Amino acid sequence: NPSLLHAMESAQHNLVKTDPSFAEFLVSVKKAHITLLVFRVEEEEMENARIIFDTVVKEKIVNNFNEDVFDVQFEGVGAFEDQIVFMKPISGVERMKYMNQELLKAFSAAGYKCDPMFTPHVTLVKHKFGKGKEMGKLPSDWLKKFENKYFGIQKICGIELLSMSKPLTEKGYYSCKGEVWFIENGDKGDHGEVME
Repeated sequence: NPSLLHAMESAQHNLVKTDPSFAEFLVSVKKAHITLLVFRVEEEEMENARIIFDTVVKEKIVNNFNEDVFDVQFEGVGAFEDQIVFMKPISGVERMKYMNQELLKAFSAAGYKCDPMFTPHVTLVKHKFGKGKEMGKLPSDWLKKFENKYFGIQKICGIELLSMSKPLTEKGYYSCKGEVWFIENGDKGDHGEVME
């Protein structure tokens, strides 16, 4: 949704205008996604991970709701201990929690080390761990201005298995190792949401 991406960029620009030191911690809106599950997989295990991903999405997620495609509305910002600043979803959260639980069960049962914590969000600003400079405390004026800000609605049309360890694509997005779309035809949007 271009207007949602524009709203994200506007919030980031406003933060940098408030405190220029945050410029190096901005996350490109080209990488925008909702993480449904974080897990670690070695390259030689990727084909097995892709099979598990395809199976659980097709058997446990697709056709499990009245309509597979759904909207997620984003409103307000939050932070994880001043290390990550994110947009908060206020709709579609229960469905994303269900998806997380199905993916977590399947990948954990297959022996993958999965992060059991799940808070749906889209990252705007992120501390670069191990890169030296610390990210400062978020300006209270900026937080107050964006705590209830309406960002927009994103239609969720599918799920992708993304690799955070591979180089970004030419478009600046994560390497996609698998995908399942909820619709056969029409506008699928740019991205779905699973990362490894």
